[in-house]
Amino acid sequence: MTDHGSVEHESPDLVGLLTGELPRDQTLAAARHLEGCAKCAHELADIVVAHAALRSSSRVSGLLEEDEEDVETAANTTATG
Repeated sequence: MTDHGSVEHESPDLVGLLTGELPRDQTLAAARHLEGCAKCAHELADIVVAHAALRSSSRVSGLLEEDEEDVETAANTTATG
């Protein structure tokens, strides 16, 4: 891999690549770019980690909300029953 260092270059749409939103030609171009660009490859790795953390956080948040609803339902049932 070639590291561009501080040289400005046009990075591919890494988020679009991760989410599968790029057309085939852009996906192939991004893959070729990543083969030779350590900076972008590392950036993609960071994006993948952040994306996974957000997805995990969202699932945990959803589970917590379900637990809160169950607790509220149980409390209401106990109070009225």
